[in-house]
Amino acid sequence: MPAIRGEMVSAIAVTEPDAGSDVAGIRTRAVRDGDDWVINGSKIYITNAATADWLCLLAVTDPEAGHAGFSQIIVPTNTAGVSYDLLDKIGYWGSDTGLFFFEDVSSKPNGSSPPSGSSPTARSSGRPHATGPGTASSLARRSCPCRTPSSS
Repeated sequence: MPAIRGEMVSAIAVTEPDAGSDVAGIRTRAVRDGDDWVINGSKIYITNAATADWLCLLAVTDPEAGHAGFSQIIVPTNTAGVSYDLLDKIGYWGSDTGLFFFEDVSSKPNGSSPPSGSSPTARSSGRPHATGPGTASSLARRSCPCRTPSSS
């Protein structure tokens, strides 16, 4: 797994400027366009913003479905339409923290989002679908066309 070997860096992109950590307030949208997701929105306070090769992004994919309308999507940070700004920090400077912008970002479905109509907390553990470093790394390894040391 590239992330475990230190060849790739990931980031979790959930928090938004107008919603904070209130997942119910997320506005970042992913809309199907043929076989792709088209993503628009922003995320803030994302650790590894400048160094991440890929994001595990939480977006609204079905606004009519309430809490069941969220999906996690693996997004390579070198995808057209993905950009970021670093935030000034007072405290811990050992990692970068930033604000991501997604403008008509096209991402292939990658197996990380829950089936249509299922709640993100449908698993018996009560955690959202596809969480945890092992799951996310495995999904990214299989489906992320991100840069690797041999292709950067």
